[in-house]
Amino acid sequence: MEPKDAAPAAVRRSIIAWTCAVAAGVAETVLHVGRLVADGAPAEGLAGQLVLRGAVYAAVLVLVLRLRRGGNGVRIAVAVLVGGLGTASMVGPPIAEVLGGLPVEQAFLTGTGPWAWTFAALRAAHLVAVCAGLVLLFAPASNANFRAVGAAAGRP
Repeated sequence: MEPKDAAPAAVRRSIIAWTCAVAAGVAETVLHVGRLVADGAPAEGLAGQLVLRGAVYAAVLVLVLRLRRGGNGVRIAVAVLVGGLGTASMVGPPIAEVLGGLPVEQAFLTGTGPWAWTFAALRAAHLVAVCAGLVLLFAPASNANFRAVGAAAGRP
């Protein structure tokens, strides 16, 4: 039995999916940086990129965890920023390359061997988690929850 003020299962599952997406993104970053370092890239040159990605993932995680409170503004921010812009930043460049004539497997699979396949698997898991998070975030039970929380707070 859920406490009266608990978020419905659809919202909780959405939070889990978004958290999995963040975890996949962090794993992608670690793998990518590990590959660059293994290929001889200077580690200090990667620090700025790591700080930026770490800040983005931390901000996304804060937003995602705030979904439990039921604020519709947070829900819209997660959907637009993470579900929309974040997804576009992942799939946009390879799609543009395919439209430019590059074969699909070359656009979506950078490199060969275990690094490339592991990264592709992580990216696929990341995208599946984002899609699941979006669907659950706008499921009927989630909609009712966000509407009720907004009404209780005096918002439309």
